[in-house]
Amino acid sequence: MSNIRGMLQDELERLERMKEAYLKKIRELPKGVIIEKKINNGSYFYIQSRENPKKVVSVYLKRDRLEQISKQIKERQSHEISLKSIKEDINFIQRALKLKVKNGR
Repeated sequence: MSNIRGMLQDELERLERMKEAYLKKIRELPKGVIIEKKINNGSYFYIQSRENPKKVVSVYLKRDRLEQISKQIKERQSHEISLKSIKEDINFIQRALKLKVKNGR
């Protein structure tokens, strides 16, 4: 049984390192979504995000940066999905380790 506990402990440590790596990557990437506003027959693009629960901020995005920022936002969204999965795995392993301690194993 101690082998399983050790494996779970190792996996928990690995997941914690992955969690920190994803959090770092997420902080480096732009947050929000790209929106298009049509003004006088022209299209203008903005990054829209929340500063706090009540305030939405829109920042103008130049066309030459549109593709790059779009890729970065998609990458951030992908990392956020992966991070959610990692957090679920961490919670599962922590519960499993606590269950073994309570049962005296």
